[in-house]
Amino acid sequence: MADKIQIAGDFDLIEAKLVTSSGLPIDLKKNTNIISINIYEDCRRNAISGEIMLQDAADYMGSGPIIGQEYFFLKIKTPSFESDRDIIDFTKNVLIINSVENRVAVGNNVNVYMLTFTTSELVKNQRTRVKESLKGTYSNIVEDMLKRVNCQKQIFLEPTNGVKRIVAPNISPFDVISMALKQSTSSLAENLSPSYLFFENFKGYHFRTLASMYAQPVSQKYTSYVPGSQVNKGIINIETQLGRDRDDPASKIKDRTADLDILFHAKSTAQLLTPVSDITDEYFLYPLLEELTAYLLENEPIIRQDGTQIQLDGLRFGQTATTIYRNADASHKRVI
Repeated sequence: MADKIQIAGDFDLIEAKLVTSSGLPIDLKKNTNIISINIYEDCRRNAISGEIMLQDAADYMGSGPIIGQEYFFLKIKTPSFESDRDIIDFTKNVLIINSVENRVAVGNNVNVYMLTFTTSELVKNQRTRVKESLKGTYSNIVEDMLKRVNCQKQIFLEPTNGVKRIVAPNISPFDVISMALKQSTSSLAENLSPSYLFFENFKGYHFRTLASMYAQPVSQKYTSYVPGSQVNKGIINIETQLGRDRDDPASKIKDRTADLDILFHAKSTAQLLTPVSDITDEYFLYPLLEELTAYLLENEPIIRQDGTQIQLDGLRFGQTATTIYRNADASHKRVI
C-alpha cells in the first residue's frame, strides 16, 4: 500500500468482495487479479455506475456462479488522503452487479471478464411503482421517493417553493423525481432559481440547483499559461534542484551537475531547418543540434568528419567531463 500517489489514477484497494446469489462470498482482492476498476458519477445521472475487470483462475463464473446478480462490497482510497470523507466506501450501502461482459479465455483455465455495477437504489427503483396522488413541496416529495427506494445514504435537499401536487400514473420513484425537476424553484434563491438537478455522487444523493453548487467553496485552483512561457522558470528550478546556487557570485564558473540553456524555439518544421550556425556561435554544440534536428525531422543525422583528439594533463576532450569558462572581459575561453 503506497503512502503517496505514484501515478495518475493510483488508489489503495482496501476491500473488494462479492456475495453471489447462492450466498457464496468471494474475496476478489485475495482470490483474483483485479485488472482495473472504473467508477462513474455524473450530475446528469441518477446513480453511480462502474465496472471492474477481473482475471479469474479459479472459475468463479461456474462455481459461484457469477451471473450478474451479486452484491459487491467495495472500499478504496486515494494514497495520502486520510480523511474519512475522501474514502470511497460501499461496504454498508453495497453495490449491485448487473451484468457480466467481455468474457475471454486466455489459457490455462484462466478467464478475463468485466462486471458492471450500480448502486442498490437504482435497482430498487426499477422494481418499485408509484400509483397515487402526491402532495407537498417538491423537495418533500423527492425525500419521500428516496425513502421508497430504501436510500440509507446522505441526502442533500435544497427546499422548493410552494405546495404542489403530482399524480403518478404507475411510474418509478425516480420518474416522479424527474417530473418534479421540471417545475421546481428554489426557496433559497432570490431569483427562484429553476435549475434543479438530481444525481448521486460519493457523498450521497443530491436534489439541488446549479446556483447552490456554484456557491460552494473553491476546492482547487488552476492557473493557465501561454505554452512555452514557463520553460525558462522550469529549467532554473531543475538546475536549483541539482545543486546550483544562483545567488553565488561564482556560480557561472563553478562545476555543476547540469547547465541548461534555451538556444532556440521552433514553432514549425520550416524553423527546424535553420542552420545551426544561425542558432549559436558555440561551434562545439553544432553536432548535438544537428543530431537533435535530424531526430525531430526523422532524418538521418549528419556525420561530421572525424576530429582530432586533444589531451591536456590527463584530460581528454569528449571523453572526460569538462567545464568551459568564458572570460567575458578578456574575450577568451579556458578549460578548468
